[in-house]
Amino acid sequence: MSVPHPANRYHVDHTQRLRRTLHALIGRHLINRALSPGIAANALFHAPFAGLSHHTDLAPPLTSGNQVLFEKLRRKSATTGSE
Repeated sequence: MSVPHPANRYHVDHTQRLRRTLHALIGRHLINRALSPGIAANALFHAPFAGLSHHTDLAPPLTSGNQVLFEKLRRKSATTGSE
């Protein structure tokens, strides 16, 4: 999994899939629906909540995460000594 950042447009295509899927499944918007795809991807990465996505495999790999999630994982790794 590559970390979202400006060079990969914060995974804009993946973010669009997440937005459509969440709305289709539960009828709610992940983030402001008026945002353009690029702005929405950036907003999701910098959102004040932990966001992640994964495959549907039995042991699903993480496919994307946002800044809050990466920071939580970094802090956990620092306190446990694991990577």
